[in-house]
Amino acid sequence: MDTLMIKAVLETGKECENLNLRPLKHTDINDIFEYSSNENTCKYLRWGPHNSIEETKKFLEKVLNGYDNPSDIIWGVEENKSKKIIGLIRIYHLLDDTAYLSYVLNENYINKGYMTEAVKGAINICFETLDFNVVNAYYIDENKASLKVMLNCGMEKRLETRKMIKIKDFETHLNECMIRKDSHL
Repeated sequence: MDTLMIKAVLETGKECENLNLRPLKHTDINDIFEYSSNENTCKYLRWGPHNSIEETKKFLEKVLNGYDNPSDIIWGVEENKSKKIIGLIRIYHLLDDTAYLSYVLNENYINKGYMTEAVKGAINICFETLDFNVVNAYYIDENKASLKVMLNCGMEKRLETRKMIKIKDFETHLNECMIRKDSHL
């Protein structure tokens, strides 16, 4: 995937009904720290929780520095009403015809349809703008909410991809969902 195309898509973002998927800014640090320092939000992730605002600042600087020559797309998930960053969504491993998604959402905004809306928006970008044929996302057995988001977005489980991984202090199965462009239309 061409870096200039990735950069153009990253900078353009995606407007959704209740959300705006957009590049992060320095001023987003407190919103990011709010969810990245939350143990419940991070319990199924390989990173976190952030123990200090300095840790969040380092993460944010790394993301912002990557915007100059991007190999993936990392957007803040901004709630339109409050203009608050309530999570992140990432489009990565931009291979020949396949992209991967990952996401995190502030626990104060779960069960409101926000992440389903954000993932649907990212899937649309992958198919319509970036011209990928397949979009994949990983989930672990314990994270039923993430699987629900994927299924609500039209993704299907790929059972043959199950493998064991370590997340913090426990081992679990890493599973994969996918959606094909031809089934999305």
